[in-house]
Amino acid sequence: MEMNMRTTQSQLRWYVSFIKDHPQLLQGKNCPTAPHLIADMWLEIATNLNAMVGPTRSSDAWRESLRNWRKQLRSRARKVIAERNKTGGGQNPVSELTEFEQQALEALLLWRTTQTPYLDSRLKTTRKIFRHHIQRD
Repeated sequence: MEMNMRTTQSQLRWYVSFIKDHPQLLQGKNCPTAPHLIADMWLEIATNLNAMVGPTRSSDAWRESLRNWRKQLRSRARKVIAERNKTGGGQNPVSELTEFEQQALEALLLWRTTQTPYLDSRLKTTRKIFRHHIQRD
């Protein structure tokens, strides 16, 4: 398996599309009526991503890799927004989010706000700032 190769843009786009169609995957819990649902979805993700140009990984490796990508994306969004909100003007040293990154964040964050009964304060703050950021553009 090519563990050091970076996930391609087309693989990430496919994954975000899959998440939009299967938001329960982000919940990370198995459904009581279908206990293997999440594991089966990760096998489907691995099969589809491995069929594309880019790295080939096991379902567990894809799960870890895409979890890290989601964390990095949220972190980058927070940095962009924090830099935008600074006073003093000058050039922004942090590059803006791409359209795809914004779409991915919407898919990842908006699902959590409608499906999770309790949201910690960090997620609420991130969602509020992100929505404000999107509306300004």
